[in-house]
Amino acid sequence: MERLIVLTGYSRCGKDTTAKALKNRYKKNGKKVDIFNFSRVLKEILSKILDISIDKLDKLKNNRVTIETKYFSFDIRTLLKRTADVFRGLRGDDFFARQIIDSITESEADVIIITDLRFHVEYETLKSLGKEFVTVRVIRNDPECKARKGDEEVDALAYDIRLIKEDNGKCIDKLYSQIEEKYKLMVI
Repeated sequence: MERLIVLTGYSRCGKDTTAKALKNRYKKNGKKVDIFNFSRVLKEILSKILDISIDKLDKLKNNRVTIETKYFSFDIRTLLKRTADVFRGLRGDDFFARQIIDSITESEADVIIITDLRFHVEYETLKSLGKEFVTVRVIRNDPECKARKGDEEVDALAYDIRLIKEDNGKCIDKLYSQIEEKYKLMVI
């Protein structure tokens, strides 16, 4: 792995979109890119339990769909959060971060992008890899992109680059240049 890029920011601020655009940019330069997120394991478990694909789970979460059952109703975002809380309680606050470390270690990609850094324990677990990484805070000036319950630690996380998300490719080109510049400075 030559590059580890970690995106942080509030819910729905464009982290996944930014990751996909960066992936395309690096692929143009002949780099193999993997995109991971801390919630991958959680989504895999819930998709099996609910018998739906991870893509469908994400759509339900993003569209704030409420599921009604005989015993209770819930929205997917709340279900994800509560299930994550259970796993953290059972397996430790760093459970999801340890899963990412395994994925990074097994990856043969030149560039790895993590899309959803939200907690200090995740940041510290990534540091335990002993590899340099660049952290990008993604900001979008839009009512949809705001702090939600669970985003309390985002503002306290250290970041190297601040990206104000725009609807054009210029911000991705600028971000790519900033990331590459940071890596040049790390090598010196």
